[in-house]
Amino acid sequence: MTQTPEISVVIPAHNAAATIGVQLAALAEQQTNHPFEVIVVDNRSSDDTARIVAGFHDRLPGLRIADARAGEGAAYARNTGVQEATGELLLFCDADDEVHPGWVGAMGAALQDADIVGGAIEVAKFNPPEVQSGYPNLAPQLQVGRHQLPFATGCSMGIRRAVFERLGGFDESSSPAEDQDLSLRAQFAGCRLVFAPDAIVYYRLRSGIRAVARQHYHYGLSDARLFSRFPDVGPPLPVYGEARMVLGTLRRAPQFLDPMKRVRWMRKLSLHSGRLVGMRRLDRQGR
Repeated sequence: MTQTPEISVVIPAHNAAATIGVQLAALAEQQTNHPFEVIVVDNRSSDDTARIVAGFHDRLPGLRIADARAGEGAAYARNTGVQEATGELLLFCDADDEVHPGWVGAMGAALQDADIVGGAIEVAKFNPPEVQSGYPNLAPQLQVGRHQLPFATGCSMGIRRAVFERLGGFDESSSPAEDQDLSLRAQFAGCRLVFAPDAIVYYRLRSGIRAVARQHYHYGLSDARLFSRFPDVGPPLPVYGEARMVLGTLRRAPQFLDPMKRVRWMRKLSLHSGRLVGMRRLDRQGR
């Protein structure tokens, strides 16, 4: 007799054929007594993502594919996956990373005494030193945003279904900062957020300069929206201050020629540019 899953693992996937097999293989090797299911949310993929996922049905009996064509983005895909999920504990990871064999068990154990949980991020496995050096803020602890409050990252997050539903799920308009937004709303609602140090995810950082620039520009746009939504959290984002950061970074453009500084320089330029553009847009909207 098949056990009802206690845990649902939701994975948003868009054109993830190159990496999702690694993640599913890791989930198939989980060392846990918690019965769990895996829901891969295919968000408009045009590659072989669905075929590769289907090839894991024999190794992951609780594996399903959810179709998410009506919208786009990780927040929308995760919300769609939750609608298909049956577990009372919801775990989220990404299609391009790899969870440690103890990830499901550690997240499930942490959620016994918490409402929302964030796991540890490890960057050495998949990323060369010059890429790692561009991300000095990643550490084995909960991430802390500019608002100075901790948050669980979407690549390694767990939350009780009842809490998720009470909070209304991920805010799809807050992407790609939907994990910060949900974590903030949870804390403001009195929910307990904890860190699960044994719930390790081997994380793939963006390495191509264009990909780094695009990702962090959108992070900057999200920062502006986040601070307009939660104006009492942390210091404000003054337009002149962000403009000065952009100009100051441009003056240090020779750092782009140094392979050990290139990614960090591009991250900084793109993040502050995104914040500046985002704040200007909000100002024009009168927010």
